[in-house]
Amino acid sequence: MRKTLLICSLLASMGVVAQSEPLVTFENGKPANADDVNSNFSNLDIRVKTLESLEGSGCSARQQDSSVIIECADGSSGVLASAGTVVVIQPTNVGQSPDISTIPSGNFVISDANDIVLAEYYGSSLDGPLFSFQIKIDDKGLIGSNLSAQIYNDESKSKVFIQGHQTINTIVFASEDCTGPAFGSHVGILYRLSDNDYRFRKTGTENTNFIAKSAIDGGHLDVPPSECKQVNYIVNYGALTPISLSENLTNAAFPVKVIQKTE
Repeated sequence: MRKTLLICSLLASMGVVAQSEPLVTFENGKPANADDVNSNFSNLDIRVKTLESLEGSGCSARQQDSSVIIECADGSSGVLASAGTVVVIQPTNVGQSPDISTIPSGNFVISDANDIVLAEYYGSSLDGPLFSFQIKIDDKGLIGSNLSAQIYNDESKSKVFIQGHQTINTIVFASEDCTGPAFGSHVGILYRLSDNDYRFRKTGTENTNFIAKSAIDGGHLDVPPSECKQVNYIVNYGALTPISLSENLTNAAFPVKVIQKTE
C-alpha cells in the first residue's frame, strides 16, 4: 500500500513536470523579461525536486516514446501517459501452493478377501461388483503385453468370476460342434470359453475368411458362457490362443475389492 501511494505521489510529481510550462528562450540583443526568467527558474526547480524525490525510493523513471515509466524494486510500476493520465500497475502476487502431503497417493489394485493383490485396477468406481483390470503376459506378439479383462463379485453365489469383454465375447468355430480352432474378432481382450478355458488373439494374427458353423457366447457378469450353438454366417476373424491364468485369479476369495497402495 505504501509503495502504491509512493508511486502515485511520484506520478503526480511527474505529471507536474510533464504539464509545466515550456522554458522561455531569449535572443541576443533583446531585453529579458523578469517574469520569463523567474518562470524558467521555477520550472527547473520543480523538475529537479521531482527527480530528487526518486532517490532512495527504490524506484526509477525512464522515458518510453512520449510516456514516462516508473519502476520500483518490488515489481510495482506506473505509467505517466503523454496526456498526463496516471496509470498505476499493481504487482502480481502469486500465492503458495496448497499442502497435499496428507492426501493418500498411490496406485489402485484389486485384492481378494484374503488381501492377496490380484491385479492393478483400471477404472474409477469403487462400488463394484464389476472391476476392470489387465492381465500382463510376456508375449511380444500382444499389444502392450496386456489383456483387458474383468473380475465380478457374484453376491448370489458368493463367488468371483474372471471374464473378458462384456459385449465383444463371441467365439466362433468352423466346425458344427464348437471343436477345433476357435476364432475371435478383437486383439488385446480376454475370451472366456468356460470357467477354466481362456483364450486371446495375438497381435499379427491374420484374419481368416470363412463360414462360422458354431459359436459360444463368452458370458458376462454372473452369466456363464453359453452352450455350443449352431450358426451360419461369414466371418473374418483371427485364431485364438489358449492362456492359463494365475491361481491367485482363478482361486480369488470372495469378495474382491479395490484398495490403494500407499507405499
